[in-house]
Amino acid sequence: MTILVVGGGKMGMSHLALATAYVGKANLALCDSKFLTRLVFRLLGYRTVANLDAAARLDRLEGVVIATPTSSHAALTRWAIERRVPVFVEKPLTLDPERSLELKRLAGEAGVPANVGFVMRHVASFQRLRHLVSTGALGRVTS
Repeated sequence: MTILVVGGGKMGMSHLALATAYVGKANLALCDSKFLTRLVFRLLGYRTVANLDAAARLDRLEGVVIATPTSSHAALTRWAIERRVPVFVEKPLTLDPERSLELKRLAGEAGVPANVGFVMRHVASFQRLRHLVSTGALGRVTS
């Protein structure tokens, strides 16, 4: 089994750390175009690839996590859906509602689980802040 994380920046590192606890490094791979990013993660024990062509050749690709700048989300999500691989996209899916609806339609037609989320909502400090805001402890939210 391989779970592919696309993007080795701050959010990609967060997703790799969380996924490592569940599936282990041997079942993860990182796709990033930057050589130095790949080198660092390779030194940490992760498999790395430079592009989606190389990623497509990974054994038993069973999930894709997209943690790249928003402008690349649509193409990367389409790539995963076309390969019928479940995909998680770090928010937002796209900045264009029509493109987002198209991806939703494609995922539905292909029967591919697709999710957009905010992984940090599971971090204790974010949960505490949400509680403080929702209870009014910080005052009234105006915008």
